[in-house]
Parts: sequence; C-alpha cells; structure tokens
Amino acid sequence: MSCRGRVLVINNVVASQLWHRLACMDPPSGFLAQIQTKLFNFFWDGLHWVPQGVLFLSREEGGQGVIHLASRTSTFRLQFIQRFLTGPPDLTWREVASCIFKREPLVHGARLDVCSGATPGLSAALCRTRTLTLQQLVDNAGPALADAQAVSSLLNIQSTRVAQRVLQLWRQRFSGKERSLLLDYSTGTVPDSKDPFPEVHISPLFGELEGPLLRDERQISLHTANKKVLYKYCVKVINKRNLSAFPPRVTSRVKLEPIPAGYGREEGYTTDVSPMHGPQALATHGSPHEK
Repeated sequence: MSCRGRVLVINNVVASQLWHRLACMDPPSGFLAQIQTKLFNFFWDGLHWVPQGVLFLSREEGGQGVIHLASRTSTFRLQFIQRFLTGPPDLTWREVASCIFKREPLVHGARLDVCSGATPGLSAALCRTRTLTLQQLVDNAGPALADAQAVSSLLNIQSTRVAQRVLQLWRQRFSGKERSLLLDYSTGTVPDSKDPFPEVHISPLFGELEGPLLRDERQISLHTANKKVLYKYCVKVINKRNLSAFPPRVTSRVKLEPIPAGYGREEGYTTDVSPMHGPQALATHGSPHEK
C-alpha cells in the first residue's frame, strides 16, 4: 500500500470513527496518544523517518496530511465557541450553554478559586454551604463584593477580617471592566442577546520557538476562520517543538517508493538514492530508527 493509501485509511476509515465522540466528550488522559502511536506504526510499518509532528502538516508544507487527533479535538472546541458566539440567533442549544457559562465556579481550580491563598478551610466551607458559583457570591456579598459581614455569616467564618481578606482576593481576580459589568448588572442592566458579539482575533503562540515551518502564521478572525485554518493552527501550536527544528518541505526530500519484489519483504518503502532526495535528507536529519 502506498503512503497516500495509508493516509486515506488512517484519516477516512479509522480516525473518522472518533469524530462524533470527540466533538461531544473529552477523552481520558493518554487515550489519544495511544491511538496516535498505533496509527503511526501502521503508516511507517516500523521505520520512522521523521518526527510525528512533521507528518501532520499538509503535503504543500512537506508533510503527509496524517490526522493529528489532539489538534482535531482542539478544533472541535474552537468551532463550538465560534458557533456559540457567531451562529444564528435561533440556535437551540445556545440558551443551555449560556446558563452553564454563567455559573462561573469558585472551587476546583477555576479562575475564581482563591482557596489556596486564603484561610484554611475555605474550600470546605464553600462546599458545605453550597456556595459554588459567582452568582451565589454576588447575591450575598453584593456586586462590589464588599459585604464581609454577610460572607462571614454565610460561610460561618468567625473573623470579619478574614472574610474581608477573602473578598479582597476575589476582587483581585476581576479586571476593571469585569467589576464595572457586575455593578451594571446590579442596577438591572443586562446584555442584549441580539447584540452581535465583538469580533475576536486569534493567533498561534509559539513563545521563543521559531523556524521556517512556524513563520507567516498571521492573526485570523474567529468569526470567519474555517475549520481547515483552525486545524492547521492547532497542529502547529501543539507540535511547535518538533516543527521548530525542521526546514519546510522536509518530507518532500525523502521520496518513498515501493521495495521491488525479491528484497525479503512483501511490501514496504525505500528511499530514492538520487542526489536530490534520500541521501541529502538523511545527511541533514539522520537515519530512520525502529520504534
């Protein structure tokens, strides 16, 4: 089977069976990595000529277009946000999603979780009194998050000074704009659901890493970006360490051809030994290794 044939089997037969589940659920830790390893073993048939991250690229960039499961899952999440923010007004699931998003939690590592920097026992007190969301906190402490006496009574904290310190930690988690929105909400000002959401722009974050394969990735609009562009950005961000060390079109320098009959294997691949293909690439990137 040719390389292109193996890519089609991986992308269209095997990986496609996961898409519906990955669009709805988060897989267990390590699950996608195990499947990805098996897919690559099938693609290479034991010999790994280049790092996995390179093969996830499109053929135009020197890859083989092998699907990257983690990047595809991230693309599903971005598409969900895209539809939630920019979809038609009559989306049947938007109201349910909005109710979930409004319930910003105060515990379990959320953005407003201040338990580690506050008094011991705060997490237990929040769980015991079922004060678990921002809405519940605002209802008791007020939109300015300043009523320490009410918080002390709610959470059964003996010291008002401790309650003031906890409220201060919560206030520090909000930006000035967010505090202003809380005050507006207390006066009855609520966002109009018909107002369009402001345009959001995203760009890949590579940190200090750089390389030809990481260049020319410009800022894009989340409102108009299609799934192919979102997937491409996810692939490059997740695999940025592998991609930063390789020049563009690295796999195009290794021309894979079927091994002729009589070489001891029924089917497989070898490199073209012309000066412009296999030897040149191997001199730059090393020889294949057994995985």
